[in-house]
Amino acid sequence: MRRTAKKCEGKKINNAFEFLIMKEGWLASNPNKVRLLELILKGAIEREEIAKKVRLPRPTIDSLMNELISDGFVKLNGNVYEITEEGEKALKSLKEDVGGKRK
Repeated sequence: MRRTAKKCEGKKINNAFEFLIMKEGWLASNPNKVRLLELILKGAIEREEIAKKVRLPRPTIDSLMNELISDGFVKLNGNVYEITEEGEKALKSLKEDVGGKRK
């Protein structure tokens, strides 16, 4: 099997697992990203509704949502944000880490 290396923020990533862990770290480093992902996990939602629920400035929401889309955790379907399978896995993994389940 041929192993290809990805570059992420200047760091060499050797496999998909390392890449996912690194992306989870970026997610965990910003509590607002986690809040947004938890909100979207409850169901598809429009930007205006997100703004009402999280009380963040719209430019901040737009920036964070673009990052979550870029990371593959969220997708935009028309004007509705939806969580991806990767987003669900990342959020579950973060909760396990915080809850002390992961060793």
